[in-house]
Amino acid sequence: LINNYGIYLERVFITPDTQKSLLLMAVLVMCMVGSGGVAWIGDRFSALTQLKITLALSVLVLPLLAIAPTFGIFAILTIPTGFLVGALFAISRSYMSTLLSPKDMTYGFAFYTLSERFATFFGPLMWGGIIATMGTAPASYRIAIASLGLFVLAGLLVLIFFRRPRTFGFPSQPSAPHL
Repeated sequence: LINNYGIYLERVFITPDTQKSLLLMAVLVMCMVGSGGVAWIGDRFSALTQLKITLALSVLVLPLLAIAPTFGIFAILTIPTGFLVGALFAISRSYMSTLLSPKDMTYGFAFYTLSERFATFFGPLMWGGIIATMGTAPASYRIAIASLGLFVLAGLLVLIFFRRPRTFGFPSQPSAPHL
């Protein structure tokens, strides 16, 4: 979404560069507010609950962005989307830190960064594939932005249905040898 935001505005709404820049600046400000705002909210909800709520809201917002009939409605929807993007970056890292033991932090966050880089490659590749096969009409761009919601939905479903075994805080100890 971030990588193709300006192109989307150009192709779907024929937006002048000044308006694109102002709207993108508002989105980036909301990203900062979102990343800081979840820290305040984090005192009231767990990181997992926050992540599920933020992903669910993102699953709802992306198709709404795709069907926004006017630039004004798209701009209004984009501002909370910026908040959600910033919140997702902050919450996902916070949640990772709760999943990993101190000795696994480096390995876990290296894997997280690798996954993030893969998504940075795969998302635009998928977007470009949709545009390449469907053409450059505004409807193709709308389908491309809506399809991003499927990736977010997949992540949400993994969080909902993936169960981590509970250890109840007791370290595992080898059993004593029988004599």
